Amino acid sequence: MVTLDLRYYDSNLTRAGCFLNTSDPAGNYVASVNTITGQSSSSWCGARFVASLSIDFSSATFK
Repeated sequence: MVTLDLRYYDSNLTRAGCFLNTSDPAGNYVASVNTITGQSSSSWCGARFVASLSIDFSSATFK
């Protein structure tokens, strides 16, 4: 049996809100580089499309 799973994820969090909710380790680096605002930010909460393909070799189809 072959299964294809397609999903779409999105969030309405700002980059700063995303950092506060996820504690993205790269967010601290961004804050040190961003000297104008000094605000941490993360890009982990953007829109994503995720696909996975799985094959069940124990299925009766393959016997």
